[in-house]
Amino acid sequence: INTNNYHYDDNESIKFTIYLNEVLQENGGGISFIEKTHLDKKFSNKQIKNFYGNAGDVLISFQKGYHRKLPQKNSINYFLVFNLIPKI
Repeated sequence: INTNNYHYDDNESIKFTIYLNEVLQENGGGISFIEKTHLDKKFSNKQIKNFYGNAGDVLISFQKGYHRKLPQKNSINYFLVFNLIPKI
């Protein structure tokens, strides 16, 4: 899967993403989610939420909704990621 395109995960995982460096808004490679798409895959652009932050900030997300990594230019981002996946 190309994580630069919106996608959703088939499992009901929860992801903890810790920014290890500052992630700026403009071309910084933040993370984008579309609200409520874990319930209904239809959406409008008003539901798109982009997340940026400082080193040490934590983003907790439910991966069943549409999400993606935003494009970045002239920068490298470092994330520490923990996926909690339910036992089947």
